[in-house]
Amino acid sequence: MRQTPFLLATLLLIAAIAPADVVYLRNGTKLEGQATREGDKVRIRMAYGEVVVDAAEVVYISQQETLAPASAPATAPATAPDVKPGALKMSVPLDQTSQPEVLAFMILRNLSARPSGDTFDMKRQLEQYRILAHERKRRAAGRWLDAKDFVRRRQAFQENLKDARDLLRKSPPASDTSAKAKSERTRIDQAAGQKLQTAAKAWADPVLRSFLLGACFLNDGAYAQAEALFRDGCAAEPRVAAFHQGRAAALLNLQRELEAVEELTLAARLSGGAKELLADLQDAMAKVPGAQAGSAAYQDAKGLLDDYGVSGRPAAPRTAYQAQGVTWMLPGRKVHVRDRSLPEPPYDRLYSKQAVGVPLSTRKLLVDSSVVDGALEVFVRIDDRTVVPARFQRFGSFGRGAPPPVAVLTLERYTFTPAEADEKTPPAPGAKGAAFSLGLFEEMGSVIRESPVEVSAVAEDGAVRFAGGLAAGETTSPVLTADGRLLGFLAGKTDVTADNGGPDRWIALPGIAREVQQAKSAAGGYYGGAQAQAKPIAAEGKVFIVYGVFGETFKD
Repeated sequence: MRQTPFLLATLLLIAAIAPADVVYLRNGTKLEGQATREGDKVRIRMAYGEVVVDAAEVVYISQQETLAPASAPATAPATAPDVKPGALKMSVPLDQTSQPEVLAFMILRNLSARPSGDTFDMKRQLEQYRILAHERKRRAAGRWLDAKDFVRRRQAFQENLKDARDLLRKSPPASDTSAKAKSERTRIDQAAGQKLQTAAKAWADPVLRSFLLGACFLNDGAYAQAEALFRDGCAAEPRVAAFHQGRAAALLNLQRELEAVEELTLAARLSGGAKELLADLQDAMAKVPGAQAGSAAYQDAKGLLDDYGVSGRPAAPRTAYQAQGVTWMLPGRKVHVRDRSLPEPPYDRLYSKQAVGVPLSTRKLLVDSSVVDGALEVFVRIDDRTVVPARFQRFGSFGRGAPPPVAVLTLERYTFTPAEADEKTPPAPGAKGAAFSLGLFEEMGSVIRESPVEVSAVAEDGAVRFAGGLAAGETTSPVLTADGRLLGFLAGKTDVTADNGGPDRWIALPGIAREVQQAKSAAGGYYGGAQAQAKPIAAEGKVFIVYGVFGETFKD
């Protein structure tokens, strides 16, 4: 496909190619340098000087973090990617994103900043990305794959996995210690190991492929390679417990016990206290040298065990079934495999969505329902070290139609300072606030954007007219006054087929009164069990980032 100079310039605008922060402005300008928020301003320090702009004019700031290389190094790099679930990140540069919707939204933003001029090439490129999105194509290995590609690769994985399992079933029992049996076991193990690696390499999604290859290297005793591959997965999707679980197993075998404890603490917290991971954590803590027992990581692990009421008690004994393999904590499902085998992910790829949630009671938040509807798991970011699972209602289970625009999330252990909300009355004309917004995907930026909003008029039917709005690709966003009152929500602009992602639209609180009342209610604020009895921790902030983890499955 021929690319004109103007199109190349556009692609450079939406691509993340420099190691510095990249600040994207509403007028289409891209500034590269060190960005610092200073009240309602953003200061960008560049090689040739400084620029100060209004924060409201900043669409988003890309911090240019990239994934570790697919070919795993034998040792950890000098600067490893941050794999903590709470770390704000941009997992891959924009021009390498697997989602065509991301690129379409960025072009829509650029078009909205160019009301006049030659936009023919941009619009043509936009239509190409819209076609890719409609056809559900995803980028992997440098090209766009369709449903048939994903199905074929999954079938190749299944065939090689079956061959490996068939080989392993023919292996002589461990009780046979003869030289002939030992030789045969070695031969079969090597052949099965090759089949398993072939199976893992066939998986289309690069994130799950790294996980599967990590499991292969773990089986083979190549622990440094396994650790690096699991670390790749943690950096790409840091809220998947299984990735931290695998990295912990590799770290334990590398005699890096305290790091393993830290990873298992993360995994156990993300899983909501899965008993298998709590038992693994207890075992790992017992291997930590006494000199490190006072470390912050060790004490954090101890505190987690205290929360779940298992501290000071011996780890629950493994059943014979558990002792024969590993139970991987994949999103939405535990997958148990026997030793020397691989788990089969129940979806072709994993991806995440994000939005801004606002607390309306000490334990509950309201958030854009699109990050909840169909999600395997949902998490709330408390701070840059802590992400915790949230309880949410699965809309489809009640035979309802389209879900409401917002959903209620419930947390345990952490408490919020709630915003005030009046679900009976629309805002008054002249009311001023700020919208707190995020792009639907993390590749579009991970820092909450705050922009001014003013109510200009309210019709008799309650319809609200306002000044201000969201950028293309931003999710439904709460509008809060300076004193912490919730005025309403700005509807998300995440329709990739619509101009600018959709119209500017106000969601009045009377129109979502049921959800507001549920979020304000103290009922159902606890899961029960040990964590419900733990001392609550105050979460600082008036809004919080919410992540939904999704699985995507393709059919031929």
